[in-house]
Amino acid sequence: MKSFLISIHSEWVIKIFNGEKTREIRKTAPKEWVDYLSGKTKEKPKPMTGYIYCTQGKPYVAYINGKLYTQSDGTGRGPAGICFNGKVVAKFTLMEVERFSKIKMFDGSLAFEGPLTEIISIYENACLSLEQLLAYCKIGDNYAWHISDLEIFDRPWELGDGSVFREVRPSMFSHDEPFDPLSDSDNRYVRVTEDWNKPIYKAPQSWCYVEVQR
Repeated sequence: MKSFLISIHSEWVIKIFNGEKTREIRKTAPKEWVDYLSGKTKEKPKPMTGYIYCTQGKPYVAYINGKLYTQSDGTGRGPAGICFNGKVVAKFTLMEVERFSKIKMFDGSLAFEGPLTEIISIYENACLSLEQLLAYCKIGDNYAWHISDLEIFDRPWELGDGSVFREVRPSMFSHDEPFDPLSDSDNRYVRVTEDWNKPIYKAPQSWCYVEVQR
């Protein structure tokens, strides 16, 4: 099963842990899903494993013995000082991705194409308001990743020594843009070689394909 590492802010990790948030909104998606949703391929992508990296900063998160702990001031971080921030804290199965499009209207206002009920379902399951969704999404296609089969780790995984994950990329993404390592990693549409592979010491700004070394 293919795997990826995705960075999620701690406030959203809390909502994922407590079951409120079941969609993660991204401006891009795995190539398999982009091709399938655009009609380029007809076979539905196979499930993928997503590893969640909880970002640094407030609120602080801990999940011990099935109980969720949160702190906004940083003075308490769960039993024994355990803090999940800055670590890989859970994994889930990606079995479904929805594509939706943001457009600019003739009067300059912004809106989404498609049935209103579908858009409402997307932002409600992502724990966002319509205004937040409009503010985040880019003009054109955006994606709602479904979070299924969540497994929260008893002890979060560290990235510091680079021994857990190696970043990998397929030889061809959807566009032929040159790879710029200084650009926002949310732009995954680049041409690269199949043997590109390196240890991960820091979490991606958005997400990346990975091989798991444990």
